[in-house]
Order: sequence, then C-alpha cells, then structure tokens
Amino acid sequence: MNQSRGLFQQPPNAFADTPDGSRKTCRSCRQPILWAVTDRQALMPIDVDPDPKHGNISTYVKDGTRHAVVLAKSKAAAMRAAKQPLHVAHFSTCPHAANWRRR
Repeated sequence: MNQSRGLFQQPPNAFADTPDGSRKTCRSCRQPILWAVTDRQALMPIDVDPDPKHGNISTYVKDGTRHAVVLAKSKAAAMRAAKQPLHVAHFSTCPHAANWRRR
C-alpha cells in the first residue's frame, strides 16, 4: 500500500490469526481486533464484537479479505434497528488511541 498518500501499510503478520486472516490483537491494549480494508484500500482496525448501540461499520469478506464500509448515521441507525451487526473502529474504543494518531 502507498504510505506516501497516508494509507496504512499492512502490519507484519496482521492477517495470520484466523482462517480469513483478519483477526489480530491490538498491540497497545491487547483487545481482539479485526483488520478490514476500506473503500480507499486503507487498513482499519475494528472491534471484534458488534456494537448494537454505536456500531457504524458494516463488514463483509470477499476473496478472503475482510472489507469495511463506514455508514452514514441514518443508515447505521436503520441497520441497528433491524438488528444488523455493526462494528465500531477500534480507534474509538482503544484507551491508547491517542498514541497512534498522526500529528
């Protein structure tokens, strides 16, 4: 991936923990996370467990790669109301997220 455009590079062994290759553990807080590819081809860490109250990320696996779709507020609310499993970005729940933000 192209780091000059500010995109994430694949972490070493990021895709080695599960059959679809997307489960990992956060290096800071040690919570389980999933790595997913966004529509901009950037890697995004997301919490493993769906969040029925705040979830706004839908995921799917295509050709062995997990993809993430960040939803608009109204669409996320409708999907949560329909009991669709939605996740949140791990950046929003990790107690050490500030350490990973670019300055």
